[in-house]
Amino acid sequence: MARNARDLELLLKVIAGPRPSEERSWALNMAPSGLQTLDQARVGLWLEDPLCPVEHELTGGYRTLGKSLADRGALVTEASHPLLSLEHILPAYFNLLGSLLSTSLKPAQRRQMRWIARLEPWLKFLGPMTPFIGEYGRGVNQPVYQWMAWSEMREKMRAEIESLFREVDVLLTPVTPTTAIRHDHSHPVFKRRITVAGQPRAYMDQFCWIAFATLLGLPATSVPIGRTTDGLPFNVQVIGAPGTDLTTIRFARLLEEAGLAGFVKPEGL
Repeated sequence: MARNARDLELLLKVIAGPRPSEERSWALNMAPSGLQTLDQARVGLWLEDPLCPVEHELTGGYRTLGKSLADRGALVTEASHPLLSLEHILPAYFNLLGSLLSTSLKPAQRRQMRWIARLEPWLKFLGPMTPFIGEYGRGVNQPVYQWMAWSEMREKMRAEIESLFREVDVLLTPVTPTTAIRHDHSHPVFKRRITVAGQPRAYMDQFCWIAFATLLGLPATSVPIGRTTDGLPFNVQVIGAPGTDLTTIRFARLLEEAGLAGFVKPEGL
């Protein structure tokens, strides 16, 4: 969306806020960032989860970033919280995602999702499957009272995550398990594959690391921090407490100013 954090903050201020018809009843007043320097930052790391492995080179890059932040005076810790587990996040995420996207599906596609949900325990024997992908199929076809139960669970989780951000200002996580992949438009989606650390993984694994911020409505800024040996760029995800969008963008800007992050023009362009 932008090549640097300064432009991203400007863009946010331009597009965020009430529609003209809503201006009579509410106004947006985002909390300012309290971070002025990196040595003020309390940084939590959540870089690995057994349900969704990440390329070793990316994880190594994140660890190097954490060390560089600590060397500059930031308080860097391995984040700990009950919700920092894809086992807890993915069921609700995929269920509600299925409900959201179901409006664009044709009846035959909904029936296909119903069968995926029913056969989920056995599909893993046919190849790699993203954990809890069956909840996506159930979400596509569930009645509204079941959606309400999942939505209530999400709201409880949103309240629970506040305790994490009393301990850290930002949480750093992967964005996806790999660098950019080749476009794959084959169908059905659940038959597509990606490769992570030399092993085949399900295509939908690409959704796993964005699930936490998406499900809980947390601000997340994706910041370019390096390139792999193949020359492909990779980013770190900077996540903040609800409503602290300016904090995650400010942290990204501090990374840029310290030379730890930033857009690099591809060679030949």
